[in-house]
Amino acid sequence: MNRVTIFIARERENVMSEPVAALAQEAPDSARWRNPYAILPTLRWVVQGAYLFFFVLVGIEFHSFYRQIVSGGPVTAHRPPAVEGFLPISALVGLKRFLLTGHWHTSLSLSTLSEVYQVAASLVHP
Repeated sequence: MNRVTIFIARERENVMSEPVAALAQEAPDSARWRNPYAILPTLRWVVQGAYLFFFVLVGIEFHSFYRQIVSGGPVTAHRPPAVEGFLPISALVGLKRFLLTGHWHTSLSLSTLSEVYQVAASLVHP
């Protein structure tokens, strides 16, 4: 081996040992970088749990309303307002299905027609 090869080999050893030396001298825990987004998975589960809890409560309240309607007695429970939010969603799902497949689902026909009318009316009358 000539002198140049030995010099290059020694330089490589020095360069390779510098990161190891830097890792050995780590900063204390308080000065180390922490990921600010580490809380996001936990936060996502909390929000999804809150939505699940809300929709379970809406389902229980709607079931109580449904039982009173079917029984034929006096209706003391009210229909939860959150149920109204599902009608436009189901109408748009039915419209998408009709546009993609050409199959008109009869159970969604009234809500789909209502949604199409509302969208058309909003486009005509600004």
